[in-house]
Amino acid sequence: RGASIRELPEGGGGGGGGDPTAALKAVDLLERYAPDRHTAKARTGALAKLLTWQLERPLGGGEALCHQSDYVTMTLIGGPKKCGAGGGAGGNGGNGNGNGRSVSSDWHNCLKLGYDVRELTWPSWLLSCLEEGAGMSDPLSRLPSRVVSPGEPIGSLHPRYCAQYGVPETCVLVGGTTDSNAAFFAAAEGRWEKGTAVTSLGSTLAIKMLSGGYVEDAERGVYSHRFP
Repeated sequence: RGASIRELPEGGGGGGGGDPTAALKAVDLLERYAPDRHTAKARTGALAKLLTWQLERPLGGGEALCHQSDYVTMTLIGGPKKCGAGGGAGGNGGNGNGNGRSVSSDWHNCLKLGYDVRELTWPSWLLSCLEEGAGMSDPLSRLPSRVVSPGEPIGSLHPRYCAQYGVPETCVLVGGTTDSNAAFFAAAEGRWEKGTAVTSLGSTLAIKMLSGGYVEDAERGVYSHRFP
């Protein structure tokens, strides 16, 4: 979570050990602001977690949300710089969260955070949910400032890591994807035709199929990613 680390209280929990009803309030906000059947309504999704953290204890000046892959990419590009040790707001291409490090993500990881994969933007309902509903100041500074297509170049590997691991300085880091989407790309092997489907088994059974239309029904666990 974030480019600035928030320690968890003893006994676990999602944030600063504040209001125990924060998760219930987060679910209520999702029902009020998110469009019907939107996948961001999922109670275990990234947006629900972000709302819960904000309601437990408002995000501070150096805190922003990033997925695990975003955090790793940010570190590999920016070098071994302590979290939150950057310059002023937006420094070095940052997203205005005061840590001086830009958080980049991808279409697939950001889908359940509420990113509009058709318009390729953070939608107004999401920003209203965070600002009006959860009291978050400047919500855009808490979200990834750049959301790219899976496979799209983001930046080059930091010279220190190139030297440390013997990697060419031409090494480029690209936008990632999710586990079941990665399984689809690997198993489909270039058969990019409508109706091509792949199942993958992890903690749940995921079914991915290329479709010509956008379908979404959070109540049934159905949602659409954007194909790169």
